Amino acid sequence: MGIFSQIQPQHAAALLVVLGPVYISIACVYHLFFHPLSKYPGPLLAKVTDLYSVYHNYIGDIHIDALRCHEQYGTFVRYGPNKLINNSATGYSDIYSYGKNIGKGQEYDTLAQAPISHRSILSSTDKKEHGRKRRVIGQGFNETALRGYESIIQSKILLFCEKLLDDGSSGASGGSQEWSSPRNMAEWCECLSQTIFGRVSRCLTTRVQTGNYLSFDIMANVVFSHPLDLLSRPDNRYIVHAIDDMMYRVGVLSQIPQLLKWRASKWIIPKGKSSGNRFVEKATQIAMARLQGAALEGHRDAFQNLIDAKDSETGEGLPIPELLAETVTLIVAGSDTTASAFAATFFYLSRNPEALIRLNEEVRSTFQDASDIHSGPELRSCTYLRACVDEAMRLNPPVSSPLWREVLVGGAEVDGEFIGQGVTVGTGMYALQHNPEYFPRPFRYLPERWIESEHNPAEKIEEAKKAFFPFSIGSRMCAAEKMARLELVLTVAHVVWAMDLKIADGPIGRVGQGGLTMGPGREREDEFQVIGHFVTVGKDGPVLQFRKREQSV
Repeated sequence: MGIFSQIQPQHAAALLVVLGPVYISIACVYHLFFHPLSKYPGPLLAKVTDLYSVYHNYIGDIHIDALRCHEQYGTFVRYGPNKLINNSATGYSDIYSYGKNIGKGQEYDTLAQAPISHRSILSSTDKKEHGRKRRVIGQGFNETALRGYESIIQSKILLFCEKLLDDGSSGASGGSQEWSSPRNMAEWCECLSQTIFGRVSRCLTTRVQTGNYLSFDIMANVVFSHPLDLLSRPDNRYIVHAIDDMMYRVGVLSQIPQLLKWRASKWIIPKGKSSGNRFVEKATQIAMARLQGAALEGHRDAFQNLIDAKDSETGEGLPIPELLAETVTLIVAGSDTTASAFAATFFYLSRNPEALIRLNEEVRSTFQDASDIHSGPELRSCTYLRACVDEAMRLNPPVSSPLWREVLVGGAEVDGEFIGQGVTVGTGMYALQHNPEYFPRPFRYLPERWIESEHNPAEKIEEAKKAFFPFSIGSRMCAAEKMARLELVLTVAHVVWAMDLKIADGPIGRVGQGGLTMGPGREREDEFQVIGHFVTVGKDGPVLQFRKREQSV
């Protein structure tokens, strides 16, 4: 019998009591003074344990804390025993661009848990596998495919505008209309994106949120020809909250993915796990229904394009199990992130009347009728419209927290520093897009910073663009970026063309804004507050009211 079998339980417990603190002390000394990253500054706790980043993801301010750390410690910050975050445009390009010796690590295992049996384009860590998926999925969202989706997108946007006004009572002919009841734009916009494509803090409100409904309705119809109808009916609105709970849990686990190997993850935020299972079940039902059915008459949806698409290198398509795995990614990436951009855009327009007036003038003078608002030269001429959307995404990037990457064998150079194999690196987009080196007055909503003028030369704009990547860059850049941008500018254009908007009356109008009692980094009332997850953000608000605009005869 082995020597350990002879140890009495009480003696084993005593050994643990003695050796446990000794081990922890030795590990702390190593991480603080002898680890290859020991030369980099950062919070003391972060240098010895990943629980530091777990905590900030749990409370939802990891994007704010990353910025705060850069302000205190500099461009490079040690954000975990084996983690570095960088806050420069050069560093971002070195980490995420094509051809770098850096790839996705075990953090993405949190996106590939049961009941999902295959990795998706988002969770795939193998570069060859990801490349194969990317070449196929990209065909579902190229220029040709996008032209075929626009009519569906437009129909959902028009319904969205109708719902924003549907309880406003019309006045006499030529008169004004009453203001609508308060609309929570975070949720209504998300429903729109989900129809197109077929973790909010517990203190946040639960009013009807229009933004999510729009984006989910668009997603469901464009990708799956499946009418979720979140804008019209409450039956499927649970999807919005299920995704938020799921991604909140994923965000926490992504900071300490070892829990998956230790099989301890089931104890972490169990509600997020059950919500995730419910969402995945619904997503699978949608995909299976589409496989067994057909697209809407006269409409070729993205799922059909993906079924028919072939890899240009191998001539093969994606097997059905892989297509089913992509369903979850399409729903989340095609709706939640777009809804976040919607909510932020409407928040800043409602808080910046000069910007809203200028945008109204541009859109209303460019288009004589709502039917004129579609892709084409007139929409491209609306430079201030695009600037308003871009500036909102700069202040509140749809993915605000660091997207972790792992340095591969042989090491890599990041912003002039050689980083060894196995180190986890990343850049927080919220931090980078608030770096005053690239964006003077970083917390001000200034759409004009994206428009060339005598006081804003093209060279200055190009420097800013080097630090502006709301849809990421390189091989991992969002495959549906063009569709997302079209959805955003069409929706904003339709809303400001058809109606006036204002912050809701009373305390409800403050939902979504910062305040002195909300904690460090959330003091600014004119900043839209979000809850940082891993690849999404939780949000609530703004709560606005609308009325049909008066038009001169």
